[in-house]
Amino acid sequence: MKWSEAETIKFVELYRDHECLWNVCKPIYRNNQLRLAALEQIVAEMNIDGFSVAEARIKIKNLRNTYNQELQKIEKSIKSGMGGDDVYTPSMKWFKIMDAFVRKTKEKRSTQSNMELDQQSQEDNSNETQLHYNEETAERPQNTETDSNSQITKNEVTL
Repeated sequence: MKWSEAETIKFVELYRDHECLWNVCKPIYRNNQLRLAALEQIVAEMNIDGFSVAEARIKIKNLRNTYNQELQKIEKSIKSGMGGDDVYTPSMKWFKIMDAFVRKTKEKRSTQSNMELDQQSQEDNSNETQLHYNEETAERPQNTETDSNSQITKNEVTL
């Protein structure tokens, strides 16, 4: 079913009003009963014949997919080195409304490469081994009597 621009904007505004449907950072997002009640309220307020909760879920999924595709287009145009006037701007009227409340939940966290983590782990292990060796040598008695063939101190043999 093709919606008019006005209907889509109304739907996005209703979606925005129900944070339990879009804000994954809040505990209410995981409350399925609250989410169902919010969807039922949206369906009632849209007042479209034949529009159900199942169709509302599909509409949200489709809007989020389109929203994410538009974000990718914006990012690609920025990365391509286009000037400020040439950066891609979505033509959908509902995009700015949705962007105002969804973008803050999509902010990227800082990441670290697995290669960097592996290298850091190896360095930490090497430093830890060196530290243990230094602790052991610092605690060893300074008995210098050695067997000429084995170069092992008498105290080390008894350990």
